[in-house]
Amino acid sequence: MNYGKKDVVLLANDYSREFADNVSIILKNKDISFSLERIKSLSYPDGNRFVQVGQNVRNNNVFVIQSYVVKKPLMCNWDMLLTADALKRCDPGLFKFFISFIDGRQDTKKDGRVAITAKMVADLLDKAGGRSYRGFSTLNMHSPQHMGFYDVPADNLDAIPLFVWYIKNKLFKKYYDEKSVEKNLVVVSPDTGRNDHARKFAKLLGCNFSCADKTRSIFDEGCQSEVGGIGGNIKEK
Repeated sequence: MNYGKKDVVLLANDYSREFADNVSIILKNKDISFSLERIKSLSYPDGNRFVQVGQNVRNNNVFVIQSYVVKKPLMCNWDMLLTADALKRCDPGLFKFFISFIDGRQDTKKDGRVAITAKMVADLLDKAGGRSYRGFSTLNMHSPQHMGFYDVPADNLDAIPLFVWYIKNKLFKKYYDEKSVEKNLVVVSPDTGRNDHARKFAKLLGCNFSCADKTRSIFDEGCQSEVGGIGGNIKEK
Protein backbone atom coordinates (compact mmCIF):
# COMPACT_ATOMS: atom_id res chain seq x y z
CA MET A 1 0.00 0.00 0.00
CA ASN A 2 1.30 3.48 -0.82
CA TYR A 3 0.52 6.02 1.88
CA GLY A 4 1.86 8.99 -0.04
CA LYS A 5 4.42 11.51 1.15
CA LYS A 6 4.80 11.86 4.91
CA ASP A 7 6.98 14.07 7.08
CA VAL A 8 8.46 10.83 8.37
CA VAL A 9 7.85 7.09 8.17
CA LEU A 10 8.67 5.13 11.32
CA LEU A 11 9.82 1.55 10.82
CA ALA A 12 10.19 -1.10 13.51
CA ASN A 13 10.56 -4.86 13.62
CA ASP A 14 8.52 -7.02 15.99
CA TYR A 15 10.87 -6.83 18.98
CA SER A 16 11.17 -3.05 18.54
CA ARG A 17 7.45 -2.43 18.18
CA GLU A 18 6.60 -1.65 21.81
CA PHE A 19 9.03 1.25 21.93
CA ALA A 20 7.94 2.43 18.47
CA ASP A 21 4.30 2.48 19.65
CA ASN A 22 5.30 4.79 22.52
CA VAL A 23 7.09 7.10 20.09
CA SER A 24 3.94 7.17 17.95
CA ILE A 25 1.82 8.28 20.91
CA ILE A 26 4.12 11.30 21.38
CA LEU A 27 4.14 12.14 17.67
CA LYS A 28 0.34 12.10 17.54
CA ASN A 29 0.36 15.17 19.75
CA LYS A 30 2.71 17.00 17.40
CA ASP A 31 2.06 18.65 14.07
CA ILE A 32 3.80 15.83 12.20
CA SER A 33 2.49 13.68 9.37
CA PHE A 34 3.77 10.16 9.96
CA SER A 35 2.98 6.47 9.75
CA LEU A 36 4.36 3.53 11.71
CA GLU A 37 5.13 0.50 9.56
CA ARG A 38 6.52 -2.96 10.16
CA ILE A 39 9.87 -4.41 9.28
CA LYS A 40 9.46 -8.14 8.87
CA SER A 41 12.40 -9.87 10.61
CA LEU A 42 12.28 -13.65 10.57
CA SER A 43 14.62 -16.58 11.01
CA TYR A 44 15.15 -19.34 8.49
CA PRO A 45 15.35 -22.90 9.89
CA ASP A 46 19.17 -22.80 9.62
CA GLY A 47 19.34 -19.60 11.72
CA ASN A 48 19.88 -17.08 8.91
CA ARG A 49 17.78 -13.93 9.03
CA PHE A 50 15.22 -12.49 6.57
CA VAL A 51 14.35 -8.78 6.57
CA GLN A 52 11.73 -6.97 4.49
CA VAL A 53 10.53 -3.35 4.74
CA GLY A 54 6.76 -3.49 4.91
CA GLN A 55 5.86 -0.27 3.07
CA ASN A 56 6.85 1.57 -0.08
CA VAL A 57 9.05 4.34 1.36
CA ARG A 58 10.28 5.86 -1.91
CA ASN A 59 11.10 9.57 -1.49
CA ASN A 60 10.00 9.50 2.17
CA ASN A 61 12.20 10.34 5.14
CA VAL A 62 12.53 7.21 7.26
CA PHE A 63 13.36 6.74 10.94
CA VAL A 64 14.15 3.16 11.96
CA ILE A 65 13.65 2.16 15.59
CA GLN A 66 15.97 -0.75 16.38
CA SER A 67 15.73 -2.20 19.87
CA TYR A 68 18.27 -4.49 21.50
CA VAL A 69 17.42 -7.98 22.70
CA VAL A 70 19.47 -8.95 25.74
CA LYS A 71 22.07 -11.65 25.02
CA LYS A 72 21.30 -11.57 21.28
CA PRO A 73 23.70 -8.91 19.97
CA LEU A 74 24.57 -10.79 16.78
CA MET A 75 20.90 -11.11 15.78
CA CYS A 76 20.23 -7.43 16.50
CA ASN A 77 23.34 -6.26 14.64
CA TRP A 78 22.54 -8.46 11.64
CA ASP A 79 18.92 -7.26 11.51
CA MET A 80 20.17 -3.66 11.63
CA LEU A 81 22.59 -4.24 8.75
CA LEU A 82 19.98 -6.07 6.66
CA THR A 83 17.47 -3.27 7.30
CA ALA A 84 20.02 -0.68 6.15
CA ASP A 85 20.70 -2.66 2.98
CA ALA A 86 16.97 -3.12 2.28
CA LEU A 87 16.34 0.61 2.68
CA LYS A 88 19.27 1.46 0.41
CA ARG A 89 17.43 -0.49 -2.29
CA CYS A 90 14.07 1.20 -1.54
CA ASP A 91 15.23 4.67 -2.71
CA PRO A 92 14.02 6.63 0.34
CA GLY A 93 14.59 10.37 0.69
CA LEU A 94 16.94 9.62 3.59
CA PHE A 95 16.92 7.32 6.58
CA LYS A 96 18.30 7.33 10.11
CA PHE A 97 18.36 4.78 12.92
CA PHE A 98 17.46 5.07 16.56
CA ILE A 99 19.33 2.17 18.14
CA SER A 100 18.64 1.56 21.83
CA PHE A 101 22.08 -0.06 22.20
CA ILE A 102 24.67 -0.35 19.45
CA ASP A 103 26.85 -3.35 20.14
CA GLY A 104 30.56 -3.46 19.47
CA ARG A 105 32.15 -3.22 22.89
CA GLN A 106 35.68 -4.16 21.77
CA ASP A 107 37.02 -0.68 21.02
CA THR A 108 40.70 -0.90 21.96
CA LYS A 109 43.61 -3.15 21.11
CA LYS A 110 44.95 -4.22 24.50
CA ASP A 111 46.35 -7.50 23.14
CA GLY A 112 47.81 -8.53 19.81
CA ARG A 113 45.78 -10.03 16.97
CA VAL A 114 42.35 -8.96 18.26
CA ALA A 115 39.43 -7.48 16.32
CA ILE A 116 38.25 -3.92 16.96
CA THR A 117 34.57 -4.82 16.85
CA ALA A 118 33.25 -1.29 17.28
CA LYS A 119 35.10 -0.08 14.19
CA MET A 120 33.99 -3.09 12.16
CA VAL A 121 30.31 -2.54 13.04
CA ALA A 122 30.66 1.15 12.10
CA ASP A 123 32.19 0.30 8.71
CA LEU A 124 29.57 -2.35 7.95
CA LEU A 125 26.69 -0.01 8.79
CA ASP A 126 28.13 2.80 6.66
CA LYS A 127 28.56 0.41 3.73
CA ALA A 128 25.14 -1.24 4.11
CA GLY A 129 23.28 2.08 4.28
CA GLY A 130 24.73 3.71 1.19
CA ARG A 131 24.10 7.30 0.14
CA SER A 132 20.66 7.64 1.76
CA TYR A 133 21.91 6.66 5.22
CA ARG A 134 22.27 9.80 7.36
CA GLY A 135 23.44 8.48 10.72
CA PHE A 136 21.88 7.35 13.98
CA SER A 137 21.03 8.17 17.56
CA THR A 138 21.68 5.83 20.46
CA LEU A 139 21.93 5.79 24.25
CA ASN A 140 25.15 5.65 26.25
CA MET A 141 27.65 4.04 23.93
CA HIS A 142 30.06 1.63 25.57
CA SER A 143 32.71 4.36 25.47
CA PRO A 144 32.91 7.91 24.04
CA GLN A 145 35.61 6.91 21.55
CA HIS A 146 32.99 4.96 19.59
CA MET A 147 31.90 8.30 18.14
CA GLY A 148 35.17 8.55 16.24
CA PHE A 149 34.58 5.31 14.36
CA TYR A 150 31.64 6.70 12.35
CA ASP A 151 31.77 8.90 9.27
CA VAL A 152 28.10 9.86 9.62
CA PRO A 153 26.35 12.00 12.27
CA ALA A 154 26.08 9.99 15.50
CA ASP A 155 24.12 11.24 18.51
CA ASN A 156 25.19 9.61 21.77
CA LEU A 157 22.32 10.52 24.09
CA ASP A 158 22.76 10.39 27.87
CA ALA A 159 20.09 8.52 29.83
CA ILE A 160 21.51 9.44 33.25
CA PRO A 161 19.17 12.45 33.78
CA LEU A 162 16.15 10.16 33.32
CA PHE A 163 17.47 7.65 35.86
CA VAL A 164 18.31 10.45 38.30
CA TRP A 165 14.77 11.85 38.03
CA TYR A 166 13.23 8.38 38.56
CA ILE A 167 15.42 7.56 41.55
CA LYS A 168 14.78 10.93 43.22
CA ASN A 169 11.06 11.16 42.51
CA LYS A 170 9.88 7.55 42.41
CA LEU A 171 12.23 4.79 43.49
CA PHE A 172 13.83 6.33 46.61
CA LYS A 173 11.80 9.50 47.08
CA LYS A 174 11.49 8.88 50.83
CA TYR A 175 15.27 9.18 51.33
CA TYR A 176 15.26 12.58 49.66
CA ASP A 177 12.25 13.69 51.68
CA GLU A 178 13.97 12.49 54.88
CA LYS A 179 17.35 13.96 53.78
CA SER A 180 18.95 10.57 54.45
CA VAL A 181 20.40 9.98 50.98
CA GLU A 182 24.07 9.57 51.97
CA LYS A 183 23.12 7.10 54.70
CA ASN A 184 21.06 4.86 52.42
CA LEU A 185 22.29 5.16 48.82
CA VAL A 186 25.57 4.49 47.05
CA VAL A 187 26.46 4.28 43.37
CA VAL A 188 28.70 1.32 42.49
CA SER A 189 30.85 1.23 39.36
CA PRO A 190 31.20 -2.32 37.95
CA ASP A 191 34.89 -1.74 37.13
CA THR A 192 37.48 1.02 36.89
CA GLY A 193 36.47 1.76 33.29
CA ARG A 194 33.11 3.08 34.54
CA ASN A 195 34.43 5.13 37.46
CA ASP A 196 33.99 8.53 35.80
CA HIS A 197 30.46 7.62 34.72
CA ALA A 198 29.52 6.39 38.20
CA ARG A 199 31.04 9.43 39.92
CA LYS A 200 28.93 11.70 37.72
CA PHE A 201 25.85 9.65 38.61
CA ALA A 202 26.67 9.81 42.34
CA LYS A 203 27.20 13.59 42.22
CA LEU A 204 23.81 14.13 40.57
CA LEU A 205 22.14 11.89 43.15
CA GLY A 206 23.99 13.48 46.07
CA CYS A 207 25.29 10.17 47.41
CA ASN A 208 28.55 8.28 47.84
CA PHE A 209 30.49 6.30 45.24
CA SER A 210 32.15 2.89 45.32
CA CYS A 211 33.90 0.71 42.77
CA ALA A 212 34.02 -3.02 42.20
CA ASP A 213 37.34 -4.75 41.63
CA LYS A 214 36.50 -6.96 38.64
CA THR A 215 38.60 -9.81 37.33
CA ARG A 216 37.62 -11.56 34.11
CA SER A 217 38.13 -15.28 33.67
CA ILE A 218 37.09 -17.34 30.65
CA PHE A 219 34.67 -15.29 28.55
CA ASP A 220 31.75 -17.73 28.71
CA GLU A 221 32.11 -17.89 32.50
CA GLY A 222 31.81 -14.13 32.86
CA CYS A 223 33.70 -12.37 35.63
CA GLN A 224 34.03 -12.03 39.38
CA SER A 225 33.65 -8.78 41.28
CA GLU A 226 34.40 -7.63 44.81
CA VAL A 227 32.66 -4.41 45.74
CA GLY A 228 34.17 -1.76 47.96
CA GLY A 229 37.70 -1.60 46.61
CA ILE A 230 37.42 2.17 46.14
CA GLY A 231 35.20 4.62 47.94
CA GLY A 232 34.16 2.64 50.99
CA ASN A 233 31.74 0.03 52.20
CA ILE A 234 28.23 -0.52 50.85
CA LYS A 235 26.98 -2.51 53.84
CA GLU A 236 23.29 -1.88 54.62
CA LYS A 237 22.98 0.62 51.77
